[in-house]
Amino acid sequence: MPRVRKKVLHLRKIAKTSVKVKRQTSFENIDDNDYNSSDNENLDIEFEWEDEGLDKEKNLFQILVNNMRNLKPSKRPLTYHGNSTRTKKRRKKAAREAIKNNGQTLDKFFRKERSNDEDIEERGNEEESDIKRDDKSNNQILDEYITEIENKLKNNKQITPGQKVRFKAIQYFFQLQKSGHHKMESAKIVAQLLNRGERFSKCVRAWAKSYTLYNDIPQIGRGKYSGKSLLEDEGVRLKVSSYLRKMKHNVTIHNFCDYISSEILPSLGIETKTTISTRTVNRWLKKMGFVYDRYQKGMYVDGHERPDVVEYRKQFLEEIDIYQKLMLSFEGNDLERQIDLILNNNEKLHILVTHDKTTFQSNDGLKSGWMPDGEQPLRKKGQGRSIHISDFLTDTIGRLKLNDNQINEVGDSMYHETHKLIEQIENRAIPIFEKTHPGAIAVFAFDNSSSHGKYADDALNANHMNLNPGGKQDKLRDTIFNGQTQYMNFPDNYHDKNLCGKPKGMRVILEERGLWPSTGLKAYCGNNEYNINSQCCARHILSNQPDFLNTKPLIQEVIEARGHKVIFYPKFHCELNYIEMYWGAAKRYARQHCNYSWTGLQRVVLLALDSVPISHIRKYARKSARYMDCYRKGLNAKQAEYAVKKFKSHRAIPNSILTNIDDLCN
Repeated sequence: MPRVRKKVLHLRKIAKTSVKVKRQTSFENIDDNDYNSSDNENLDIEFEWEDEGLDKEKNLFQILVNNMRNLKPSKRPLTYHGNSTRTKKRRKKAAREAIKNNGQTLDKFFRKERSNDEDIEERGNEEESDIKRDDKSNNQILDEYITEIENKLKNNKQITPGQKVRFKAIQYFFQLQKSGHHKMESAKIVAQLLNRGERFSKCVRAWAKSYTLYNDIPQIGRGKYSGKSLLEDEGVRLKVSSYLRKMKHNVTIHNFCDYISSEILPSLGIETKTTISTRTVNRWLKKMGFVYDRYQKGMYVDGHERPDVVEYRKQFLEEIDIYQKLMLSFEGNDLERQIDLILNNNEKLHILVTHDKTTFQSNDGLKSGWMPDGEQPLRKKGQGRSIHISDFLTDTIGRLKLNDNQINEVGDSMYHETHKLIEQIENRAIPIFEKTHPGAIAVFAFDNSSSHGKYADDALNANHMNLNPGGKQDKLRDTIFNGQTQYMNFPDNYHDKNLCGKPKGMRVILEERGLWPSTGLKAYCGNNEYNINSQCCARHILSNQPDFLNTKPLIQEVIEARGHKVIFYPKFHCELNYIEMYWGAAKRYARQHCNYSWTGLQRVVLLALDSVPISHIRKYARKSARYMDCYRKGLNAKQAEYAVKKFKSHRAIPNSILTNIDDLCN
């Protein structure tokens, strides 16, 4: 049975007294044994219970909920952690009394003792700084700090973005101090301006103090880990470099991690289960000269600066420079005005006619666009059927085609699928050019592909010859050697009937020229790399003869036979052929009007080829001319790319670009 005092307290909380009870007996002196049933009856008489009122309510729980809403929670914590204000004050007071009794504190034992000379020097510096500070007012000092920081931010280009934020923060801090704000208040305002917290305000005060003492702020240590990397090991670096050269454009984070965990780490005695993180892979790839970028068509830097390509590029630029002096140029915002060209009596106007091939596909539509959120259009799988286009382009009339009045005189327009480029040149390209540019000479430019370098069947080509006479080998055309005609085939009345009209072969040709040694030669040594003095085999000796070296491709023979000229672009230099930019503009139009059908493609291709205006084509030609001028000035691929983007208004690049070009590119 509970004690009487607790029960009385419980009754006071849940009941309302209607009669004032005259407490004749003290509840504090009531004992458990004295509390009997008669006392309970008296209490029932003296108190009027309110339990009947509770029944009128719909729900007792609802009453408790309503009362809890009005309950004010206590601010005192539920548990005591020993860090109240009174406790802290009591501890500080005890610490002061201990210092007073002992005469020293604990941190004194960890201070570096100074000599008398250092103390004297420090006091002298403090006195000197006090004298200087007295000479200048506080506002003047703050003005100097603000000006110095502003000059640092303008002139010092090596300041990192993180340091710029710190310098700007303490500059605001000094400006607020100059306006009359206290240090704490100024630091908090700076933190609020930069959307930072209280921690940042403390850092601002620390940076400001460092600047006033040392005229600088602490350096940011982020990303300056002083530890050694595995990539610094020469053996590891060589293995990684070999792997990256092998994979080239197929390097991914996952396969590189697999290579490190399966090859590199076991070779160093590290467990095979250990690997490196993706962030480490990113750092390693950047150190090895790799960058993460989109695959896109453009300048092919892979073999762009190869020695043989650079040598041929020099010859190409020298040759086309001669032709460009005889070509038309244009000026104006849209290059609509033609600049008159002054020619001598023996000179003729030259027009550059560039050629290339491309393919339009029926399902090649837009890759991105605006659409409702969460919805995707249903596209056909695959690229669909395609149309192959082989076309010629000039900066005078655009596509090499005829207008409506000229079609009946020469033939159909240029748009037709022609599988043989020679037929297209002979039957369409040259007749159309001569009709649209009477009296001018066409300079046909082709890319340096193997198909364009194909020789005629009877051309002087040692690769098509056998060592001995007869057999299965092509009959080559006759040639001139030492001013005399040399027949490459036996005559029809030759004394050996088995060789009548048959090819002579390399041995007989070299014997007639006096180049066959007494020891004999092999037909082919198996080495594709040889120089002009190679004497290793019959094929290389004959290939180095002047008449064989001067053999021209079939395309060049056909065009030059009609009185025009041919040049071939250097390998990996698609930026010099401005028809590539024309293809991009035409395909952009085709993608915008693609309806993913074969009939739609046939209709759109014709419109796409004619959608590029002549002003754009001339700007494409001018851009290619700027690339050529960059290479003439000795710039490499990366430097030329920067210079062409920097200077867009002229055919030539100014010589001032040559100064500090490496710094500008980087």
